[in-house]
Amino acid sequence: VTEGFSVEFVWKSVTYDRMQEALKTFAISDRSVSGYLYHKLLGHDVVDQPLPVRLPENFNAPNLPALNESQTNALRQVLTRPLALIQGPPGTGKTVTSATLVYHLVQQNLAAQRQDNIKRQVLVTAPSNVAVDQLVEKIHMAGLNVVRLTSKTREAAVTHVEYLCLHKMVPEANPKVKQLMQLREEMGSLTNEDQRRFLREQRKTELEILNLADVICCTCATAGDKRLLDRSKRKSSSKRRGGAAKAGPRRRFQQVL
Repeated sequence: VTEGFSVEFVWKSVTYDRMQEALKTFAISDRSVSGYLYHKLLGHDVVDQPLPVRLPENFNAPNLPALNESQTNALRQVLTRPLALIQGPPGTGKTVTSATLVYHLVQQNLAAQRQDNIKRQVLVTAPSNVAVDQLVEKIHMAGLNVVRLTSKTREAAVTHVEYLCLHKMVPEANPKVKQLMQLREEMGSLTNEDQRRFLREQRKTELEILNLADVICCTCATAGDKRLLDRSKRKSSSKRRGGAAKAGPRRRFQQVL
């Protein structure tokens, strides 16, 4: 086709809106980050606050390449600090080191959960989708329960970690969602009632899968997705209404990479 058509570029500002909202929250909310991180990120002089953690005897993670001395030293420093930076040129094993770090953070979380029954999760973020997928693959190799959260606009994209993506896991975990998706594909659309039922079942299953994960991976921008933010809002709303929560571990994010 060379004529009789037009091309229109549609600007989607979701990513930049989330960036602006994050900066605004950081600027006006004293609860967005700890006081230490707030002043550290702004370059202020801050007294070091080493974390009281028990370092592992073996820094290697299952099914991942063994760390060299430099990588082990980096891991030792990161595990004892609230904020750290690992730098290195391409090919020096930053992804493997990061995945190994996540493995040890999860082990710390599981040990803490046995003491206080609080479900802690690790949120892993990276600037690009390619980087996130590489991390997801390595984290899964280490035997951790990891979920890849993608933006709605990228759910049709094909990746080598599709089986770990939330939008692929939901229909496999909930037959009702899978049935309604098949019906929509056959009929072209759903009735209003079926659409409401589909969204209700989808959201419920997404929440269940996210809550069970040890690690959630996404891009920096997708970390502002309402599917992550709504979980804490629902918890607060339930408390305001005086609702009784079901028995089970409480949940919270403890670390962000």
